This record gives sequence, C-alpha cells and structure tokens, in this order.
Amino acid sequence: NLKVRTSAGLVPLSNFITRTPVPKLAQIDRIDQKRYFDIKAGVADGLVKLTAEDGTFTIVAEDAMTDAQRDAVTNGSLKREVVNGNERIAFVESWQRWQFACGDQL
Repeated sequence: NLKVRTSAGLVPLSNFITRTPVPKLAQIDRIDQKRYFDIKAGVADGLVKLTAEDGTFTIVAEDAMTDAQRDAVTNGSLKREVVNGNERIAFVESWQRWQFACGDQL
C-alpha cells in the first residue's frame, strides 16, 4: 500500500486516486523501452490550495474553509490559489517518475 507524505503525515495514495481495471489489455505502450501509462485526473470544482509562509499547504473545498483560514488569507499569512486539473496531473506524473526511478526499493 503506497503512501504519500502530507502535512498530516503519511496518507494512503488510494485517498487521492482510483484505479479502474480494464477488461483486456490489447497492447502495451512503450517509450524508450519503458512502459507508458496514460493517466487522467479529474478535479472537483471549487478546490483551493492554501499555502503558508513556510511552504506547507493544504487543499480544501472553498466553501469548507474555516473562518480562521479566511482571515489568514485576508491578512496575507495564507496564500489562496485555485486548484486546476493540470496541477493534479503534474503531481501524479512527478510521483510516477519518482516511483520508476526507485524501482523495487518501494
């Protein structure tokens, strides 16, 4: 069971992704003799990334932000950014590159 390091500690990767089995693999795609996986990511509407001054961040639904978080954004101690699908895909792709670089060490 793979885990992702977050500000709250190690969290199972299954909290972030779902894997859907396909009935039959018709072909194996390769690039530079390595298997190629097509990864798609969906992002719910209304997610925001709140980044603290020390670089730690959390992603929450905008309508679920606490009053303290809203105040911190207003006074500048938290930076608010809208989360888009490309950021989510980039994170998954960087994790995948790291996984293949580590090989059997996981």
